[in-house]
Amino acid sequence: MSHDYLSHIRSGSSWLIAHPDDMSRSLSFHTLEAGKFLLDTVCGDIHCGKDGYMLLYSHSGEGELSYNGQNYRIPALTITLVDCSRPYRMRAAPGFSGVWTYYWMRFDGPGCGFVYETLFSDEYVIFGAEPTRIKEEFDMI
Repeated sequence: MSHDYLSHIRSGSSWLIAHPDDMSRSLSFHTLEAGKFLLDTVCGDIHCGKDGYMLLYSHSGEGELSYNGQNYRIPALTITLVDCSRPYRMRAAPGFSGVWTYYWMRFDGPGCGFVYETLFSDEYVIFGAEPTRIKEEFDMI
């Protein structure tokens, strides 16, 4: 992640990096990193080439995800999944004035690719989320 991207993250954000051992990496699912970011400006860094998948929960405000050649609005109370090996860009939505708050977790494991391809084989989807339960799950991480 470039320094330019980090300069747009407001105080109150958090970022945790895991260091899974070989046993953890052999499990169906293991966490690589997770966080809660608050963005109030548009940043346009392109990310790709990382292992795993990112689960993203938009808690409040509005973001934009550029992914697979498309731009997707990420409104509050939605959740989606990103294959981190493909190029993507996340930013506060153009025209949105305020703070976009989102929780995210990057994870990997032997079965993750199958789950991703099953969910998104026909089209990319952004799911509505029950706000309290999702936030509680991310807070536990």
